[in-house]
Amino acid sequence: MPQHSKSRPGRYRIFVLSLWEAASSVPGGPADRRISLEDPQTGRRTGFTSLDQLSAHLMAWMKGGEPTEQHIERELSDNIEQ
Repeated sequence: MPQHSKSRPGRYRIFVLSLWEAASSVPGGPADRRISLEDPQTGRRTGFTSLDQLSAHLMAWMKGGEPTEQHIERELSDNIEQ
């Protein structure tokens, strides 16, 4: 049976992810998708309109520090260039 370490890495965080569809902002159009990521430790909630934005936010967080709009834009542009 594998041994599990009781110590956690230095940057360990649990996030609450919510996904839902809202009425379309365009009459007769497809539903708008909404994404919310909440940090229960701080109560901070961040909204996104795409999975790319969410991914960029999480990548910026994983690289250290709290993501800012500049971090997210940089991650998005890095992902487009690859």
